[in-house]
Amino acid sequence: MKTRLLILFMLLAATVGAQKSINVVLDYTVTCAGLTDDGSYMVDVECKGKKPADALANAKKAAVHAVLFKGITGKAAGCTTQRPIVADQAILDSNVEFFKNFFDDKKGSWGSYVTGITGVHPQTSKVKGGYMVNVTLIVKKDGLRQMLEKEGVIRGLSSGF
Repeated sequence: MKTRLLILFMLLAATVGAQKSINVVLDYTVTCAGLTDDGSYMVDVECKGKKPADALANAKKAAVHAVLFKGITGKAAGCTTQRPIVADQAILDSNVEFFKNFFDDKKGSWGSYVTGITGVHPQTSKVKGGYMVNVTLIVKKDGLRQMLEKEGVIRGLSSGF
């Protein structure tokens, strides 16, 4: 019994460790706000940061992280819950260095897969420990999938089973 608990604890610690090592604020909420014709998700994001600009940057990164690893909850009309692109924890575990570089603040390419919506401004409020931002963003889901397939992180949808 103790051995099983120890193994379970080690697996949970490894999962959390891999997620934390990729430099993303994991305390966020992302819900579907709509789907686009070009294979992108329109998402509502709520995230914190020490400054308003940090909160907005964290929200953008969180939106990409959610599409990759958590999936998107479907709350808006016409939105259904969307599965994550990387649904298998083993893929994250075996590609931690890739995702760490991808989400790097200075040289990571995550920012090219998320944009704001013209004319829609983030709502920022002061909270304990910093600022909370609520913003609607566009995440290029198809672009993310194609990049991960090209890099060999995931298999293509047309590769068969």
